[in-house]
Amino acid sequence: MSRELTQRGQWLTMLAKLTSPMESSAAAQAFNAYTPFLTQFPDDAFTIASLEHVAGQCRHGVPTYADVRQHLANWWRDHRPVLPALPAPFEHSPTPPRQHGTTHGLKSVGAILGRGDPTDEERDYVHNIVERGEAEINAAYDAVYDRESIKYPPRPLNRDQLAEAYRKDGIANPRSHDTLAEAYRSAAKLPGPKVPA
Repeated sequence: MSRELTQRGQWLTMLAKLTSPMESSAAAQAFNAYTPFLTQFPDDAFTIASLEHVAGQCRHGVPTYADVRQHLANWWRDHRPVLPALPAPFEHSPTPPRQHGTTHGLKSVGAILGRGDPTDEERDYVHNIVERGEAEINAAYDAVYDRESIKYPPRPLNRDQLAEAYRKDGIANPRSHDTLAEAYRSAAKLPGPKVPA
């Protein structure tokens, strides 16, 4: 038997003796059923002080599980150990704001590196890298998607348009799964299942 269950079992046995001294064995059996449901509380909640508090609150004989849980939760809320506060975040100097698409971004990089404005050669190099990256992204997008179909996405048909499409194709307006299957068979001229006469 684990230490946790033993400690909780002893706590519940003592609670049974305190709340119903004349029928403590029957109460202890009832309280044993509470043990698995009290695992939400840590071992530190099952002390003599919490036992005294819960037993003092239970004035009408054997308390229900709800009473034991509520009284123990109230005691634990007021007596649980205080957790230490987290340390303050690390202080650091703020990064200059980035503005994409302008030379300000390059200037801020130069400022971080401790240099002046970028040279024309550096600007051209960065510009070529960005253009090449955009071209690669667009090519990958075009390889996967057809841009024309994206400009005009298909719209769902309303009931009248769907009925008109069925009528044009010579398909009876299906109302159920069976009639839909029949419509497909007749449109494709497939033989249907043989139905006994």
